[in-house]
Amino acid sequence: YYNEETIPSLYINQHRPGLELVDVRRALAHAFDYPDITEKAMDGYSSVIEPSLMIFDYEKALIDHSQIRDLQWSYNPEKAIDILEGIGAMPGADGIRVLPDGTRLGPWQVQCPAGWSEWNATIEMAVQNARQVGIELVSSFTEWGVYDNNKSTGNFDIIMDTPAAYSTPGGALKRAYSLMFSENVAPIGEAAYWNYGRFHSDRANDIIKAIGQTSDTT
Repeated sequence: YYNEETIPSLYINQHRPGLELVDVRRALAHAFDYPDITEKAMDGYSSVIEPSLMIFDYEKALIDHSQIRDLQWSYNPEKAIDILEGIGAMPGADGIRVLPDGTRLGPWQVQCPAGWSEWNATIEMAVQNARQVGIELVSSFTEWGVYDNNKSTGNFDIIMDTPAAYSTPGGALKRAYSLMFSENVAPIGEAAYWNYGRFHSDRANDIIKAIGQTSDTT
């Protein structure tokens, strides 16, 4: 039966020139037309994508939404353009933006397995959305074995995957761990089983460990 406790996500390799910049990643987050992707790529089968690791109401009840509202995002291409122009990323002759140091914002491949129709359609729409704000993404659909190896070894620019794909009582914590926990994660070139983009934040690590050790169930 359908279980909605999954968040198919784009892991960004934060060791690629341009993608290491948080403002470039923020611009991408605002560039994607989530309602359109939900309706067309996902055939309306998903709720509208929400920037949160909390999916169910009992999880959302643990959050003070007023404290995170400024950290969330939605489809807003005008804001994406403002962010990029704020870091001096201006359009080149072909419309793709270039940073002041000469780094072009793309082409960056976005990978997922071939034949995964919803994911393939999502990526194709994301490619179009990104281009509208001056970022060049290119879809790359491969056989599963190639995809899985590239994902674990960090051989990608951007790759689609589902963090914490299986339901557990600690779902939200497991999602955070899968996306952000960097302690003991294998370096790029070696197989990792979480945090494929090799995101690093000492603060995120501390919070994730603290949540995992709490006994407070209220």
